[in-house]
Amino acid sequence: MLDLYGVNTIVKEYGGCRNVLFIWLRSGKSNRPYAELIENYDPQDPYAESAIDELFTADEANALKDYLDQHHGGEGSTTITKADLPIPNNVVGLDCIGVGGGNDFYSLYKEPEYSLPFMIEGYFNLVGCELIDEPGETFRHYIFLAMVDKDGCVADFRKETQAEVRLREAEEAARRERDQAGAA
Repeated sequence: MLDLYGVNTIVKEYGGCRNVLFIWLRSGKSNRPYAELIENYDPQDPYAESAIDELFTADEANALKDYLDQHHGGEGSTTITKADLPIPNNVVGLDCIGVGGGNDFYSLYKEPEYSLPFMIEGYFNLVGCELIDEPGETFRHYIFLAMVDKDGCVADFRKETQAEVRLREAEEAARRERDQAGAA
C-alpha cells in the first residue's frame, strides 16, 4: 500500500492569535489508488477521495517541510506524520468544508518565492486560539453585522470585534437562562 503523510505547522503568531495550527494540503485531484486507500471505497462518492488527495507522498511532505523551514522557519514548527491508511469511507477532505468567521485557507502557492511543483494550501481555524493583544481571551467565531440606513437599506457590512462577540455570547447565555427559568 502507498504510504501518505500529513504536514502541520504550529505558527507562533497569526491573525492576532498565538499558536495557530496550519494543516497543509495538496490542492487538486491526484491519481492515487483510492480502492486501496479508502475502506469500502465507492467510486461514486468523491468526498473520501478528497481526503486522500490532500495527503502527501514522503518526497512531497519533505519538500514542503524544507520550503516552510527555509521561508517561514522562524514563524513556527512543522511536523510530518504518517497517515493511518486505509481511511474510513465517511471522511471528507478539508477542502470540502465551508470557511468564514475564523477559519479559512492560506494559499501558500501564491507566495512570490513559491517553487514546489504542486499547489499547497493551509487550513487554519483561529477559534479557541489565545488572542495576542488580550491575554486570557480566546478568538471567538464572529458574524458579519449589517448597518442599515434610515430607509431600511443595507448601507455597509463589517465583522464583529472580539469584544462584540463576547458581549453577544453573554447576552445569548443570559437569554437562555431566562428562558429556562421561565419554562421551569
